[in-house]
Amino acid sequence: HTGGEAFVAKALLELGSHMDVAKESTNDIISVVQLAWGLRVVLNSDNAAAGAAAKLAAEAKECIRRGWRAFRCIERFLDSRIFKDTSRQTVLYVFLAHTVFESLLHCQSGRELVKALRDTASTRQIVAEPGDSNEFAGAFASMLSLMGIIFVEQPELQNTEAVANFVEYVGEDHRSYGTLIPFLGLLGAMGEASDSRRTILQRMAMLGSSVGWDKFFLVLRDYVNIYSQAKVSGASVSTAGGTPGGQSVADTREQMPVEDAEGLIAYLRLMTRMLNCCSEAERHQMIQQLKASGKGEPVDLMFSLYKFPVPPSLKGALLEVLRSLALSPPQASQILQQIEDAEIIQTPAGSSYGVSGNAIALAPVKDLSWQLSEVEARREEYGETLAFVQLLNALVNVLPRGIQTSARLHRYTYFVRTQVFSLYSQRMYKDQAQKWSIATSSLELFGSHLAHFDASQLMQTESAMNGALDSTSA
Repeated sequence: HTGGEAFVAKALLELGSHMDVAKESTNDIISVVQLAWGLRVVLNSDNAAAGAAAKLAAEAKECIRRGWRAFRCIERFLDSRIFKDTSRQTVLYVFLAHTVFESLLHCQSGRELVKALRDTASTRQIVAEPGDSNEFAGAFASMLSLMGIIFVEQPELQNTEAVANFVEYVGEDHRSYGTLIPFLGLLGAMGEASDSRRTILQRMAMLGSSVGWDKFFLVLRDYVNIYSQAKVSGASVSTAGGTPGGQSVADTREQMPVEDAEGLIAYLRLMTRMLNCCSEAERHQMIQQLKASGKGEPVDLMFSLYKFPVPPSLKGALLEVLRSLALSPPQASQILQQIEDAEIIQTPAGSSYGVSGNAIALAPVKDLSWQLSEVEARREEYGETLAFVQLLNALVNVLPRGIQTSARLHRYTYFVRTQVFSLYSQRMYKDQAQKWSIATSSLELFGSHLAHFDASQLMQTESAMNGALDSTSA
């Protein structure tokens, strides 16, 4: 009836065929079995049952209550290499997982479990069994992540009343990052479908709601003001605190808390995902929404925070949004101007580029080059550099072709060639996929430059410069 038994049987068969099941958490696997069995019994039981039937129903409800680990187990399976290597079964597995989830929403015990998970994530209180509190609090995020995987694979499965009611419920009154960040991730997954994207954009543009672009820009502006004041006074940086989904408050700490950074990143990732999925008309409309919510140009607002020493992961997320905004030609021109003004790659005063392009550095500067060698290389994480290279790719493909554009981008492509690409194989990486993303993105940038290169314009420019030099010598 629920599809749960079929999902359990097939999922465990795949796990057993492809990996050592002993490495998986036994409790997680048991939780899937308990949840599937409990749903089957409850949805097929008579509410007026008595005696042994009533006892069985009570045991089934208890199994549902204890089935919260199932979300993490199914999420891991659907997001694993095992699942992705069995593409012929993709539709079946996703449908079965969705059936289990819908069954959960159709029974009272299931809805009570959802509420308990949301309340725990929202308040960060310990309400689970001893020793399992952190896992229980994280089960809400796993549940929403699982839904996101399902809706990306099969967008049509989100068009049900049960899903709509669930999204409305979990989208209310976010006062904690424990609920806000997973919810924004879910919206991003749902937004890949055009019908849902329109609804999500309308929701995010609403002023005064618990989740919206205005909340994001409120916290962004708070931090810009805090960093600006600290820069002027020379004092340590205070933090805006609070959440982008709640009220902005002031606090005094040495740096931006991880929670605040992750909250801003979650908003930025949603923004990036929406901009990438939008049609040209939708993108224009969304940019107008961002202008209204932020009370300013989105590009200017992103750079206003980027220029301060915020966490590298946040800098990378800001650059990713700028790359998506660069898909719009007017925004691309504005972004290149801001890159130049912000001096992301600096040339110290008095230095120059020779014919070979070699820069003579007179003093160390803390630009992206310094960030790459001194911060990212030590952490073995290169999110900001990768995002910058991908932003350059977008600019090269969108901006008008010509020698003027090439000249403006020269400093940045030189940085990619000499410091990013030429040394990428010598650096250590926590994530090997990032290594190859940096290599391929760099090669794409070089290829785009060559495709847009117009030798005739270069020859005309060199001829004019030589003529000027000859007249000067004479």
